[in-house]
Amino acid sequence: MDLAEWTAAWLHEHFRADAARGVAAVFELVLSGPDTGTVCVQVEEGRIKACVGRDAAPDVRYTLSSDDWRDFLAGRASAEMLAMTGRVRIEGDHALALKLRALFRRTA
Repeated sequence: MDLAEWTAAWLHEHFRADAARGVAAVFELVLSGPDTGTVCVQVEEGRIKACVGRDAAPDVRYTLSSDDWRDFLAGRASAEMLAMTGRVRIEGDHALALKLRALFRRTA
């Protein structure tokens, strides 16, 4: 299983439906580096659909290296640190972009 497939499965497993009430958005995660791939995350009224692939018009697109993504999930990097150091690029609705983290439980 490549990193994009693993990420889609992880997002399904760690999704917090209670936190997603009232959220309707499409997020896209573009990974670069040793494990390239794209994950599309559709959230609507407490439901999620995460799959490998692009969306034609996501509300928010995050672009970062696969290494930084792994560090974020493991708790070795924070979203704030990645943003302040320019290691994640966020395109689209920035207010909506801030909501994504609250929709998932991290294990670290």
